[in-house]
Amino acid sequence: MQTDVAWMLPKNSPLTGLVNHHLRRFFEKGLADRLYRRWTRAIQEKEKATTMNGVSLGYENTVFAFVVLVAGIAIAFVGVVMEAIISLVDACLPKCLPI
Repeated sequence: MQTDVAWMLPKNSPLTGLVNHHLRRFFEKGLADRLYRRWTRAIQEKEKATTMNGVSLGYENTVFAFVVLVAGIAIAFVGVVMEAIISLVDACLPKCLPI
């Protein structure tokens, strides 16, 4: 596996040679390949576990969510209408019933 590696060090750093040496050994021993295979395998297994394999939800499995949505919209609409009626009554009541 050919990989480009960049490590950020200050220009003309005395650690540049040491870091390059250990990175080279890391790749020569195959540690980078083993880590790459290990982590890509773990990611692939996780992706397999979370996919639905193309199974359709279907109407019978989603209708309840839409019923709840429509019920929520209806309740909100009733609330708005009641607030409008109450505000009209509060505005009209002092004028209609002089005390």
